[in-house]
Amino acid sequence: MDINNFVKAISNSELPFVYYGSKLDDSKCQKVLKKIKPEGNIQGVFLCNAVIGFDGLAVTDKGVYFSLFSGGMGDLKTPMLKGSFPFDKFIIHSSSVKKGMLPKFDIEWVIWDIEKKKSTTFYFAFPEDAPIINESSINELESIFNTLISTTGTEYVVKENIVTTGENRSETNIEDPNKFNFVWGTWGNTHTIITVEEEKLVIEKLKIDNKTSIQTPEGPAITISRAAIDSIKLKHSFSPGVLIGAIVTGALLGFIIIGGIITLLLCTICGLIGSFPKTMIIYRKDGTKFKTVIKGGEKEYERLINTFFK
Repeated sequence: MDINNFVKAISNSELPFVYYGSKLDDSKCQKVLKKIKPEGNIQGVFLCNAVIGFDGLAVTDKGVYFSLFSGGMGDLKTPMLKGSFPFDKFIIHSSSVKKGMLPKFDIEWVIWDIEKKKSTTFYFAFPEDAPIINESSINELESIFNTLISTTGTEYVVKENIVTTGENRSETNIEDPNKFNFVWGTWGNTHTIITVEEEKLVIEKLKIDNKTSIQTPEGPAITISRAAIDSIKLKHSFSPGVLIGAIVTGALLGFIIIGGIITLLLCTICGLIGSFPKTMIIYRKDGTKFKTVIKGGEKEYERLINTFFK
């Protein structure tokens, strides 16, 4: 992580709760640093005047370290009072700053865990006692935090271009006409990417994180020779994940609302109905087969068939 841009941005800040350079020697700042115990060379500190004492967040060349009374992690904003995000284990993928209901800044970071290959949202807020929250200060704070943002280079982006054929006619195709994307999963985050090459099909299964669009391969790519393919058919196939998800949802809702058993049964029935989505099956001549759900991707399936058999 190159924090040179962060150092430049924070050095130009005039926000009173931001400490850098010689300001790091301030007694308030030192008190917070003793509580946070950051590792590495300290580049900047943000103080939060919490009711129970001074807390804050420190940025070093090794990562972000914090002790925040209002800290939280995850969509439910569960308390996380003290912790760290070392740059070799986590990246800050996006950042936003808003004015809170109280006189404070509300900050939201989407954090990518490099080792676990998953994202989470980290929430924190400061300062509670500074009447300086306006559009200018929000933009300034956001620009400082934006210098800490990183990407992995594996973010999934659908690129499209317009192909004009004939008089006043246009069609939208993906950038690579020989690549086909079938999306599946409860949250639409499971992708099967099929690339049609001259002598083979290359099939990749990916999990694409909904918050960061970072791609995580699910096993190695599968290569099928064109000569080995007997047929490609479209059928309805059982998908247990849908049924399991419906049962779990029904069980959870059953504890929350009246009529637990009825809710569970209704969710289970709905799960059964949705457990047989349209599925593309590639049959090999040796009897083995590969299948992937294409529910909602019928047009993509037609495009694949037209490309494969042209």
